[in-house]
Amino acid sequence: KIMLGMNTPIVGAINGAAAGAGFEIALLCDYRIGCERSRMGDVHVKRGLIQDAGAVVTLPRVAGWANACKILLTGEMFSPQEMERMGVLNELVSGDALMDAARSFAGRIAVNSPLALRMTKRLLRMAQRADHDVYLDYAMLMMGALQQEDDFKEGLRAFAEKREPKF
Repeated sequence: KIMLGMNTPIVGAINGAAAGAGFEIALLCDYRIGCERSRMGDVHVKRGLIQDAGAVVTLPRVAGWANACKILLTGEMFSPQEMERMGVLNELVSGDALMDAARSFAGRIAVNSPLALRMTKRLLRMAQRADHDVYLDYAMLMMGALQQEDDFKEGLRAFAEKREPKF
């Protein structure tokens, strides 16, 4: 539940088997990078259990209903290529490049305004469950609040000075 409500972007590097709870934790990442060693699946049904860390909520949103059913109802493990095809893995790289790829992608996120990143992730989650009008009203309130912050002022200065912002 902590990861699901976290406003900080989470990049997952899947370097081996992610099954059951490990698979559910991987699903809580905002972006998942795998390698040839990444085997993933949810084996709960093979053990007489159900998913208790959010897969029934996150997986249909990530992979679609039919793929979620395929993964959760069969209890099978899937290759990294199949997981990428289903949308569970966002990117595949070689095992030797996995951590560099994850750090590189995290770095592409980290150069942005920390406050805007947190609010964007919060709004992404909210948009999944809120009424459209409620979400838009909240987004407009947050936009007004962000325009009073130093990050916004630095972003504008950097744009005017044709340089990268320093948050």
